[in-house]
Amino acid sequence: MTVPRARILPASHRRAVPWKNGGGVTFPVASSPDGVDPTAPFDWRVSIASISRDGGFSTFTGIDRVIVVIDGAGVVLTVNGATVPLGPLAPYAFAGEAEVSGRLVEGATLDLNLMTRRGKTTGSMEVIRLPEQGLPLSPTQGETIVAVCLSAGGCLGDVVLQPRDAVIVDFADTGFDGAAGSDELPPITGVATPVAVLRVRKVAGRGG
Repeated sequence: MTVPRARILPASHRRAVPWKNGGGVTFPVASSPDGVDPTAPFDWRVSIASISRDGGFSTFTGIDRVIVVIDGAGVVLTVNGATVPLGPLAPYAFAGEAEVSGRLVEGATLDLNLMTRRGKTTGSMEVIRLPEQGLPLSPTQGETIVAVCLSAGGCLGDVVLQPRDAVIVDFADTGFDGAAGSDELPPITGVATPVAVLRVRKVAGRGG
C-alpha cells in the first residue's frame, strides 16, 4: 500500500545549472523522475531561475509552464508578441513552445518555475500566506505537492524552514498490505509566511 510522506528539500543543497539556451542559470528543486539529470526529459520539474539580464527564455515543446517572481521587482514578459507585466508573487501560465523574452523592471529577480509534460501531468501554482492553523499537507492519490517557503518563519513540525526551502509531499510504497496508520503529516506553520504551493497530478490512465 502507499501512504503520504513529506521530505524537506533544503535550498542550501541546490546547485546552479545553465539554462537550456545558455541565457542564465536555474536551481533545480524537484522533478519526476526523482533525481533526473536537469538536462534529461522529465514528467514535471520545479526550479528557481535567476534572471540577471534582459533576454529570451528557453523553449520547451510539449511542456506547460507556470512562473512566479519570488524575489525582485518583477519582469515584463513578451509572450508571442504580447506584453505581460509580471509582478512579485503573481503566478503566470504559458505554453513552453511560446516565444518569450523578459525585461527586468528594476534589477535581478528569482523566479519559481513549474513545468509539466502535456498529456502526462498537469500542474497548478498559488502563493498564499500561511493561515493560523497552518497549511495541511494532504495530497490525493496520484498528486504531488511541493511547497516552497518564500521567507523565514515557516516550520514543518519542529524543523525550522529557511527561505526557499521546499517541502515535497508524495506517496511511498510501504511494502505491505494493511490499514494505514492514524498519524497525519504535520502542517507547515508560520505567522503569515508567504508560501508557493505547487500541485502536480498524473493524467488519468498514464503511469510513471
